[in-house]
Amino acid sequence: MRHRSSVAVVESDKVELHLVLSPARSIDTHVVRVCPTTGALERGTVPGADVFQDEDSALASLRRRGLCKTVTRSCALLGYVCFGETAAALVARKVRVAAVLPNGHEILTVTEAKWHRVPLRDPTVCLTKEERSKIASLTETPMENLYFYCETFDATRPFALAGDVLSNDENDFDPQWVWNEWLSAPVRALGIPHACPALLQGLAESRRLRDLKDREYRVAVFGRRSSAHPGTRYLARGLNDAAAPGNEVEMEQIVWVREAEEETKTTTTNDADASRRTKEDDASMNEVSADDRDVVKTERAQSGTSAASSTRRDVSRDSARWSSYVWRRGSVPIRWRQEIKQSIGDAEIFVSDENPYRGTGQYFSTLARGYRPLDATKEDGFPVTCVNLLRCAPGKPELLLSEHFHEAVRGVRKRAGLSGITVLNFDWHGNIKALGEAKTVEGLWNALRSYLADAGVARGGGGGPPP
Repeated sequence: MRHRSSVAVVESDKVELHLVLSPARSIDTHVVRVCPTTGALERGTVPGADVFQDEDSALASLRRRGLCKTVTRSCALLGYVCFGETAAALVARKVRVAAVLPNGHEILTVTEAKWHRVPLRDPTVCLTKEERSKIASLTETPMENLYFYCETFDATRPFALAGDVLSNDENDFDPQWVWNEWLSAPVRALGIPHACPALLQGLAESRRLRDLKDREYRVAVFGRRSSAHPGTRYLARGLNDAAAPGNEVEMEQIVWVREAEEETKTTTTNDADASRRTKEDDASMNEVSADDRDVVKTERAQSGTSAASSTRRDVSRDSARWSSYVWRRGSVPIRWRQEIKQSIGDAEIFVSDENPYRGTGQYFSTLARGYRPLDATKEDGFPVTCVNLLRCAPGKPELLLSEHFHEAVRGVRKRAGLSGITVLNFDWHGNIKALGEAKTVEGLWNALRSYLADAGVARGGGGGPPP
């Protein structure tokens, strides 16, 4: 089985499009035809005509049939959609290894993306001028270094909660962090497992560091931005009808050390270990294109042991001891909005007159389901500390919002399993003005110290999975 996917976009003399898909965790390569009339994706199952052992064999077959004029090799197919008289496929042309997780799975950041378009002969929908403008905005949106994915592990969940094996059921991903769910639907409908990876928006980076005793350890930081209620400042505020706060971001920090590396001062490293370390040294800068493939919010998380399976194990045959800490940030989870009525001064805040706390309980219940330890019951208090950074001084427009948030939390605490929610006020802007940035940061950490300790970290350890 291959550990990375690839896709080749093939165009013929008659402007017909074929997608040659080689999914990760598969031994087959599939040729998918784009219907030149309707844009529908067509997949066959005949070996030697539709299914091949590798990409080169599939391309050779298309050439023999006169269906191959140009070939664009890429790293992954990210989505496909028909826009009126045009069909378009989105591919990741180049990626880089942003992190290699403690269990050896690679997190890949998209460094170059491209839309491949083909005209349709008999389009079923004619687009309006406004629709064409919106499509242009979509296809011109920059993606470079803003999106990442993993093809062998569930990156939509915190490391300690992701499970051991990536399921073949692509509905198992946490949809609130997936940004290509709509775009990938036509591809997923073909029934080819892992033909389209779950695309996340945000940050993925890792580093190798040394402590004061010169012991080496790794740090990886991930920022997953929610797709449930995105938007620009002042527009995405409060809860929407799906009880999703505006611009919610889940942050995760993973720290780990490989036990074998602690013994390298007294033992000899074998060739496989050396190869692994070379790979992880380059994790933050290793960029791979398809053409070069061959050269190639404070919450308690589940404690446990990670020994996730991978299709390729030349990375972490050693056991690793790891810790994971997860926190979130987002818009205040009640129903409110902001309006800019003048160019100078603060935007005006409006809290909904009709049921302003509708959805707040649902939001915290969703947190509990997502992060509650597996050994906890629904009646157990789920500890969540909300750090309120709003300006709380009398006369400030944010005071109204802060008061409503406290009232909403008081109502939520009455629910079973949600009695452990607390709100900590820390007037960030007021402290910055009075104390300066350095003292404010120090004050925030002092205020959070006990809460961070009570929340704890997820931790585990284990050997690498079999090759």
